[in-house]
Amino acid sequence: MANAYAKMSLELSVESLEFDEARRKAEAYLELFLQSDLAQTYTGRKHIAGTYCLLGEYDKMEAIRAEEEALLRAQGDTMSAEYATILHDRAIAAEAQGRKDDALRLRKDYEALTEILNNNLLQGKAHLYAARFHAQEQQREIERHREATRRASMIGFGIGILGLLILLFALYAVSQWRKTQRRNRILAQQITEAVKYKEKYKELSTHNTQLPTLNSQLSTDSKPSTLNPQLSTLSDAELFDYLRNLIEREQLFLDPNFERQTLINRTGLSKERIGAAFAQASDYKRLSTLVRELRLDYAVRLMNEQPELSVEDIARSSGFLRADTFATSFRAKYGMTPTAYRQANAL
Repeated sequence: MANAYAKMSLELSVESLEFDEARRKAEAYLELFLQSDLAQTYTGRKHIAGTYCLLGEYDKMEAIRAEEEALLRAQGDTMSAEYATILHDRAIAAEAQGRKDDALRLRKDYEALTEILNNNLLQGKAHLYAARFHAQEQQREIERHREATRRASMIGFGIGILGLLILLFALYAVSQWRKTQRRNRILAQQITEAVKYKEKYKELSTHNTQLPTLNSQLSTDSKPSTLNPQLSTLSDAELFDYLRNLIEREQLFLDPNFERQTLINRTGLSKERIGAAFAQASDYKRLSTLVRELRLDYAVRLMNEQPELSVEDIARSSGFLRADTFATSFRAKYGMTPTAYRQANAL
């Protein structure tokens, strides 16, 4: 109550030029609050710290903020909005007391913590896009199972009287063709949306990821380049994120000859270290699985952006050596061939 009233009174004093009167009222209400039981508790002292700061009683405010800071440090909670408030108030006090070096240091700490908290908020949005992407994957799987069930049911229904077999088969073929067209349209739309969601998720993740950058170029000989010192300190998860970002950012996966040795030459890491990063810190387990998925996602975007290209051109541009390998991989991942996907998008 005292805190809210002090803020209101000081704001009114600026507009009405009655600063002294507003200050006296704020101090009077603060005195009443200090006589209450709540004022004797840690929670009560936290409430009036801001009031002391507004009234210029910085020593009292510093004492309360120091108590809060000690408790937060003991709890290991120094990356919170509450800790940012402590840094902010202490910076104001240091500046008002003429401690410019302390004020500058506290202000920098406050701004750095605020930036981290904002980045965490953006990371939360990235997780939302990831959840939407996984929901699309699950929906496609459900659709494939439903279609398989319907197809099996229709095949069983086709067994009947021999005289009606031709008619039943014709009706079944027409019905099946229509259902397949509808299924392909739905599946193609889901594939396109899933790739878009994945791209948005990658953009947000890249914005919040701080990883070392290699300045060396890709080596053309068989000897690996010198290991970047920063890479040796990364965990498996951080190293996987770095390698994945390197492969995606520079589109290394578009090279048909891209393999683990390429990363060894590029980073100086051993094949065991790279293998461990994929096996222990990713859902792909192997580099080839990630590369195949990146090539397929790139092929989807390419088919949407350049529909005039043939399937063979799409395969080569996406890093596949053979068009039939591309078609087999595409069908295994998406449940339809590249040709069927393109036809469904054209409907």
